[in-house]
Amino acid sequence: MSRKIVAAISALEPRHRALIAEAARKNGFEALFFDSDAAAMPHISDAEIVFGQSAALAKNAPALHWLCTPSAGVNQFLGEGVFASPDAVLTNSSGAYGVTIAEHVVMVILEALRRQSEYSAIVSRREWVRNLPVRSIRDSRVALLGTGDIGQECAIRLRAFGPASLTGVNRGGRNPRELFDRIVPQEQLDSLLPDTDILIISLPGTAETLRMLDARRLALLPDGALIVNVGRGTVIDQPAL
Repeated sequence: MSRKIVAAISALEPRHRALIAEAARKNGFEALFFDSDAAAMPHISDAEIVFGQSAALAKNAPALHWLCTPSAGVNQFLGEGVFASPDAVLTNSSGAYGVTIAEHVVMVILEALRRQSEYSAIVSRREWVRNLPVRSIRDSRVALLGTGDIGQECAIRLRAFGPASLTGVNRGGRNPRELFDRIVPQEQLDSLLPDTDILIISLPGTAETLRMLDARRLALLPDGALIVNVGRGTVIDQPAL
């Protein structure tokens, strides 16, 4: 009897399923694919490996050895009693999203600075207006709160636009791949914010990052500063924003 892998990910393409199924077969497993947690639940009790992103899967898998989540964030799995199996290993997919999210960040920054949504609305009205003031990434002071995979990929792409500075903010003080002009420790964030034109946030949702950008810190940013948050929304105090 084959051992069981349960994949509860609706976004898997046929080629992904084929790769997982083949890897499972070679290692003595049978891979079962479901498009929802509810559909997977009747098959979860004897699954040794789960590919999914719901804590309900972990709570109902007493034979679980490994839960792999397709997301980078794992906060839904960090509560007490989430795993029915005390031997389960949790891994995330950090490193899988840096390129696409970095491209998204560049798109959002350019759309905001170049007033693209407003100009698109003007064009849709068949009007000819070209006097909205725009700004440039060039000579802007860019701070990246988080220097992991996403922050690094953002730095690589933004460097080509000629910013005045690319400053990374992290806990360890390391400058990964020397991609940043300088690294500022998190405890010195207050001194950096007044000199930031574009703030990019790519932090996970943890107790340490909860409302890291509160009302006081938001007020330290200069007028007209742009915030692009591609991390967890809990990093920013939403009512203060």
